[in-house]
Amino acid sequence: EEVDGQKVKGNLDKYILLKFVRSNQGTCYNQRPIVSVGDEVVKGEILADGPSMELGELALGRNVMVGFMTWDGYNYE
Repeated sequence: EEVDGQKVKGNLDKYILLKFVRSNQGTCYNQRPIVSVGDEVVKGEILADGPSMELGELALGRNVMVGFMTWDGYNYE
């Protein structure tokens, strides 16, 4: 899938979205368009979602718990 700017006055910008591409970490990378064909977009509007994104916002899930501990005086995760 791709999102382009055919109805935009000025230059035509075309963005190729990645669909289920392997990342270096052995995971799957996927991008989804937020806008549909015929939608009017304005400068600065988000056109597509990526991993861990939903409608242009960070979506990590519910009740995210983060842990931090020291190890021999060093910081570790």
